[in-house]
Amino acid sequence: MLEKCVAAGAFHDSSERLNLPKCHPRTRMAVLNKIRQWHISDSLPCIMWLYGPAGAGKSAIAQTMAEECRQLHTLAVSFFFSRTISGCNNVTRLVATIAYQIAQGIPETQSYIERAIENDPMIFSRSLATQLYHLLTKPLLNVAPSSSGSTSKSCPKLLIIDGLDECNGGETQQAIIHYLAAAITQYPLPLRVLILSRPEQPIQESFSHSERYGGHTSLHLGKNYQPDKDIKLFLKESFDAIRKTHILKSYIPTTWPSKEDISALVLKSSGQFIFASISIQYVKSSRHQPMDRLQHILGIETCGDNTPFAELDALYTHVLESADQVQRSTILHIFDFLLCTLPTWDLCFNEPSNIEQFLNLKPGQLFLALMDCQSIVSISPREDRQLSTVHFLHASMSDFLLDPHRSKNFFVDRGRAHSELARACMRGISSSRKSEIYARFSY
Repeated sequence: MLEKCVAAGAFHDSSERLNLPKCHPRTRMAVLNKIRQWHISDSLPCIMWLYGPAGAGKSAIAQTMAEECRQLHTLAVSFFFSRTISGCNNVTRLVATIAYQIAQGIPETQSYIERAIENDPMIFSRSLATQLYHLLTKPLLNVAPSSSGSTSKSCPKLLIIDGLDECNGGETQQAIIHYLAAAITQYPLPLRVLILSRPEQPIQESFSHSERYGGHTSLHLGKNYQPDKDIKLFLKESFDAIRKTHILKSYIPTTWPSKEDISALVLKSSGQFIFASISIQYVKSSRHQPMDRLQHILGIETCGDNTPFAELDALYTHVLESADQVQRSTILHIFDFLLCTLPTWDLCFNEPSNIEQFLNLKPGQLFLALMDCQSIVSISPREDRQLSTVHFLHASMSDFLLDPHRSKNFFVDRGRAHSELARACMRGISSSRKSEIYARFSY
């Protein structure tokens, strides 16, 4: 029963989490070391909140820590909230997913967790506090002596919650912080909790009262952690790879790009790894000349906009404006679909063939339309089947498209988009009924 309630897409190594972000080698060392020191500390609070704006690299840090702790056998739980993955944008499956991973990582707890579910088959309908007590706190307390042998006192297990701001509802976000903190601070559990999110108001408010459960350690991904230095290293090594592997590598000078070009890109990034990452994806396109693509990015103007995302918005706008103009309406229809389909729908619904059928596109038309948008949209293979799914590479793309002041001509009006998709549904139903009627009388 436990397995049926788990959000497998929230695991750090889930097949549903495509194009997993991860810190580039030798970058983010100061931040990662700060987390490592907190993880093994006996004197610091059991909870750390790492926060920063969209595109700052929070999920990459969470992924890197999860993989590192898994190798060291110090990872208890990883839960990556996501607006776009089924079961990962709300609290419904959170505790079941935590309990499943606790049972896997500390096998001695499995019988206690199973017994709690047998004693109350409706446990997953109970309050968050009740679920956490019976499926996390109590099992760990019951095995405390035996688990202490496998979990060194100086290195407790780490529970990672990434993207808390992508969980629906501010009150729910606050409840997760409150009850999770209460569960591990009221009892001597060998756990540390790392929560990563944007600094949204409900989350800030909750952490401002953290003294009620022993306080917390805050880590802001700001300039004090020298993101520019890390972004520069990432860009240099990424351009080195393009020079060595691009289909037009014989035409690329060894001196490309110049130090000035890299410095200009670092400046445009404004401390956001997402800008640098998308820039590299854009430049390395095998269908274009890398040197030309880089000059396009360096020449982008921000129209005097002084918002935190001005450069990122200008980059998104440029990528979309550079796409085939004939395909623009098709691209926007596909974006309508991606932004308006529900995360609760089956993942296979985002397969290209299903989207093409739903939007009345010809087979292969989706690939042609998105060919010039591969730096912002991914068509990635599914591991369980030889199929692909379509999704935005970063949550900031959705933010951009849904804000008319940022996306302007590319703004996606959700109300209009829902109406368009409803009409597409009616066309599909009508077509199915016609086929049904024809099939009945064709013999």
